[in-house]
Amino acid sequence: MYGQTNCFVRPDMQYIAFETVHKQIFVCTRRAAQNMSYQGFTTEDGKYEVLLELTGQDIMGVPLKAPLTSYPVIYTLPMLNIKEDKGTGVVTSVPSDAPDDFAALRDLKSKEPFRKKYSLTDEMVLPFDPVPIIEVPGYGNLTAVKICEDMKIKSQNERDRLEEAKQLTYKKGFYEGIMLVGDFKGRLVQDAKKLVQSQMIEQKEAVLYMEPEKTIISRSGDRCVVALCDQWYLDYGDPEWKNKAREALKRLNTYAEESRRNFEATLDWLHEHACSRSYGLGTKLPWDEQYLIESLSDSTVYMAYYTVAYLLQGGVLDGSVPGPLNIKPEQMTREVWDYIFFNNAPKPTTDIPMESLTKLRQEFHYWYPVDVRVSGKDLIPNHLTYFLYNHCAVWQDESESQIVAWFDIQTIPKTEEHDQSKPPLHKLPLQFDWSENSKTNFRKALNSPETQNKMIEFLSTNFTNDISGVNECVTEFQNILTNASKKSLKIKKKKTRRKITNIANKKWFDKEFRIKRHELRKLANQKHKDPTNLDLRNAYQTAIEIYKDTLQIKKNEFHKNKIDELIKATENDPKLFWKTLQNTSDNLDNTTNSKNSPTEGQ
Repeated sequence: MYGQTNCFVRPDMQYIAFETVHKQIFVCTRRAAQNMSYQGFTTEDGKYEVLLELTGQDIMGVPLKAPLTSYPVIYTLPMLNIKEDKGTGVVTSVPSDAPDDFAALRDLKSKEPFRKKYSLTDEMVLPFDPVPIIEVPGYGNLTAVKICEDMKIKSQNERDRLEEAKQLTYKKGFYEGIMLVGDFKGRLVQDAKKLVQSQMIEQKEAVLYMEPEKTIISRSGDRCVVALCDQWYLDYGDPEWKNKAREALKRLNTYAEESRRNFEATLDWLHEHACSRSYGLGTKLPWDEQYLIESLSDSTVYMAYYTVAYLLQGGVLDGSVPGPLNIKPEQMTREVWDYIFFNNAPKPTTDIPMESLTKLRQEFHYWYPVDVRVSGKDLIPNHLTYFLYNHCAVWQDESESQIVAWFDIQTIPKTEEHDQSKPPLHKLPLQFDWSENSKTNFRKALNSPETQNKMIEFLSTNFTNDISGVNECVTEFQNILTNASKKSLKIKKKKTRRKITNIANKKWFDKEFRIKRHELRKLANQKHKDPTNLDLRNAYQTAIEIYKDTLQIKKNEFHKNKIDELIKATENDPKLFWKTLQNTSDNLDNTTNSKNSPTEGQ
């Protein structure tokens, strides 16, 4: 690839060589070979023939020809932190933009004993310098070189600092970087990446390989792999379909802006979705009945069926008993359903009485379009977005049957101030303790004359068809349930919060730690504003780990130094011992004398 100066392997890692179905020899870890064997790389799923077992040292210094790089020949070099449970174990090195790669290459170039340890000649290392391939605002065209110099990273062993450098540069390089070389020169990295990948695969310079993001163990105790299987997909990446979903979203009232942002983010990244499975409960795929429609795809338009279900089913799920219209399941053909659901559908050829067909059609068009969809925000990245897509697909020519309102109760902003022009959205009722007799007591409270009268009054109230009316309706019903709960259930006691120690008052809270805390808080605020951004979430998680590690190191160093001071004082001066003991607290404002310290003259 562009900018590649060498290929890294880990000297002590175990590798294998195996032959693929295209008569090529691949060198990788056993774990990677097993993944590949389920993705069409071998003649039989799950099986691969090991031609040779070797270590990374066995292939150290091997000359290679790499695609797209400006160097005609590159070499395999050692990297000590390659993980066996990620990737193939063979790492492409682009030191211009990868801090890890730059640090490892710099160690090899600057340390002759390091090269000799792995039997590397100078010709394999010294002529290779980072190649500018991407221009990144604020970092120039050698991003990794600049960040390592700015952060004063001296060695590839500074793992935490290199991870921090990676988090700082990768996102900016991906979203803001401009390609300086190749067929896609001048384009953003985020646009060029997929194009370069497709070009390399088309020219047979690369193959597509997939694996789980991390080690996943099944319930049977087996390590999971990514397998290439027969599968049906819904192409949610289709531009025309995606644009229709976006237009539907514009007409949606999400009530909470966070919900709208989450929908927009999902529409940006959502592409193909596997919509079938081979076992379990569900509806068979009409065009391939060996498969079932998976649950997230199967349940996106079922509310359309709810509108007429009571007329078709006689109180049983399998349709064995006819409903009020005395229609049998086999009479409900595709033509009949089209006539019920679509305004422009012709009258079907059927023995169902016209009166019954008219009744079914009237019921559907009375209840549709969907006015309110109540759900949880965790379903926005999947089920609820599929809901949007599939309604746009089924009723693509009938805009009146699209979704017109959405109310997600879990995404109501918890702010004390709100736009005075809009009525506030109300919180859920108070929580109550639930005991063995609570069910009976609550039922009695609901059946009491007082509650029943309130229910009758509630049902006879005409609430307005807007957000104010919805809130009024919810509040009234909530009050009925809350009053019944208060009379029959015990209210949960509030738990006292543990007092939080202010670490800023600690003696070991120095400038370096203050910077770490500032960075963590900054990332936390960014993550709160953009909760679906995976890069931000990963950066935040890394910052938390670095923060916790730094905290523990600072505390340990402080207490170790105090113990050393006490030991020295014990050996040299008893009075100094007591004076030192008084100052062992890590609180800045701690000036209290030890109760056990002797007074002057003792």
